[in-house]
Amino acid sequence: MGVPSAVRQGGSQPRLSSRLVGRGFIKIKCFTRNNMPQYFETSFGDKIEILPEYENSIRRNKRKYILDASSFNKLKDHTGNARRLMPNDNYTKDFISYAILMHFLEKIGVLPQTFKKALDIGGAEGVHIALFRSQYAEYVVSNDLEQSKIPDFKGKFKGIIEKYKTGENYQLPFLGVIIKKWFPYFPAETSYILSPKREPDVDRFEDGNFFKVIKDENFDIVLSWNTFSILDYKLIIKKVASLLPKGGIFAFMTRYFWGPGGACYLCGNFPYFEKRLTLEDIKKYYQRYKPGQEKYVKDIYYIHDPHRSSLKQYREWSEEQGFELLGFERMIFPYLEDTGKIEAPNRNLDSESILKNISRFRSDIIEDDLKTQRIMMAFKKL
Repeated sequence: MGVPSAVRQGGSQPRLSSRLVGRGFIKIKCFTRNNMPQYFETSFGDKIEILPEYENSIRRNKRKYILDASSFNKLKDHTGNARRLMPNDNYTKDFISYAILMHFLEKIGVLPQTFKKALDIGGAEGVHIALFRSQYAEYVVSNDLEQSKIPDFKGKFKGIIEKYKTGENYQLPFLGVIIKKWFPYFPAETSYILSPKREPDVDRFEDGNFFKVIKDENFDIVLSWNTFSILDYKLIIKKVASLLPKGGIFAFMTRYFWGPGGACYLCGNFPYFEKRLTLEDIKKYYQRYKPGQEKYVKDIYYIHDPHRSSLKQYREWSEEQGFELLGFERMIFPYLEDTGKIEAPNRNLDSESILKNISRFRSDIIEDDLKTQRIMMAFKKL
């Protein structure tokens, strides 16, 4: 991005200065006039300093965040296409996220037990729920918006998981030594022991909109990995409540909107951009600094959960729908971080000013929310 129009027009020529952010791991060049920083003023009167190269410094794929007709249509047109075969490394990522959620459910006493019928919302190829079937369920269903079933799922799955086999069990990796450094709540073990009682498989795939294709059916447990954050939490919790009998379990792991890393395709030249601005202020920013892209802002904003849900909202709404909270876990960075990458340095971002901006329109967000990359929650139907 070039120099903002407000800087280019009139007055003395801006001088280029350099500043080091945090501990000096990243260098940001700031265009200033008379060495004075430029600011974006929100509708609440808050002034947020513009760092003209900040956006580029935290994005690995810059093109992805330029909104035009082509990229916007690709983003919207994510239904109806057959899913490509998942590469092997993505299976491994699913093994890791499966192990983390299972460890959490075992820790709070939900597991071990055997469920007659289980559902995975946003199950993609079915890796998570196939593993769950092997341990804890007699019959499983995987639902995803796109076509999910892939040719020779069992054969491909078996070929990949075999490398983790030790005797009769499988040792699935946790996130390894590096992530343990930052996430001390992880167990001391380096792997999760999976002891299969049944063959890992998916009994039924249900392709299509979860709210339409799953109906008039009961499950003993409903699970979801990394899908919850892109859906309207009020609609999904209400729907799940209708599928579970008394004593049924609902558990999920999901990306957390308020934490590290970009939550959607809207971004700008200061930290936690899409979290500290309202929709109207995001439009205002795009009109000023990204002319031509502002017409896509509203639709992109609503691709994810429009409520920008907090942990507090998840809990309170679930209780209104007849659930009891059994436990939750934050996956917290030990510092504020704007890329969502564990290897990224501590930039010492200013949580006080970020929270001040957010508090203008949200009263339920605290500093821990800004550090929380993912959450895990488990509920029981009363």
